[in-house]
Amino acid sequence: MGFDALPVYATKIVDGAVWVALTEEPAAARVDRARRALRGAYDDHDYERIARAFARLHRAGADPVSGLVDAIAWSHDRLEFRMTHAYAGAAEWLAVYDEAGADATTRLACLTEAIGYIAWDALRHKAYPYARRARAWSEVGFLDAIEAEDEARAIAHVRGALRAGMRLNDLHHAMATAALRHYCDFGHSLIYV
Repeated sequence: MGFDALPVYATKIVDGAVWVALTEEPAAARVDRARRALRGAYDDHDYERIARAFARLHRAGADPVSGLVDAIAWSHDRLEFRMTHAYAGAAEWLAVYDEAGADATTRLACLTEAIGYIAWDALRHKAYPYARRARAWSEVGFLDAIEAEDEARAIAHVRGALRAGMRLNDLHHAMATAALRHYCDFGHSLIYV
């Protein structure tokens, strides 16, 4: 725990001399190793390892932002409401990342900060036991379920919509309506929509 996996190189001794094969492993293997290292780093909330893993992803030719996507996929079901302020913050960090252009240090810092907050919010949480059932999407049914505070039925409608291939634009009206009916009083409605 807390350490990076180091690459291992093949060696042999020929006539008393040590020969080391310095060939790089294939890029796909380096990307896979960097992604595993990143996963271990946010499990431990280790900023330095997060930064090194992002740098290795970049060096292996992968889009480092894919590491942020992985962190969201890893963390979202550990959060009771599948949302954290860290996700909203990640959007802002990505804006700075884009503005940084070729400044690799700033870009690395942006991704490290974004994942650092996500890792902290999900740290030591187990997967939240969400309802697994799905039912055909109905905006009226979804809003009725929200009104009745029937989480399982509301989730089942959303699962049905996603299984049918619906996207955020298809669900936006229902989500905004639900948020604006019940959640305006604490000021975060638009962030969560």
